Amino acid sequence: MIYKTNVVFRVAHLGNDQVQVDCVGLECNEWKSLSNKRLDSSELPMWMQNKLAVLMHRRRGEKLACIGRRVSENVFWVYLDNVESDDGDDPREESKTTSS
Repeated sequence: MIYKTNVVFRVAHLGNDQVQVDCVGLECNEWKSLSNKRLDSSELPMWMQNKLAVLMHRRRGEKLACIGRRVSENVFWVYLDNVESDDGDDPREESKTTSS
């Protein structure tokens, strides 16, 4: 199934495997557990980790449909759309990350 969504995540790599995640869009209430948080990169949902891994190997400004865009050396936009996967990690389910 393909989802049409108005959600983009701004992910900034802060060093030491720490990231700052901000949700931008009309449906961010579904993503409270990720939005406006500083997290260890291993705490991100697997679908987001996978997309970031792809984007880290791209040039600045390069945009990949259904994945995201590398904005600068350490800032990425990660798209939510078209990401239902077979690994059981459904991006439409709220992350299981605990609040601090």
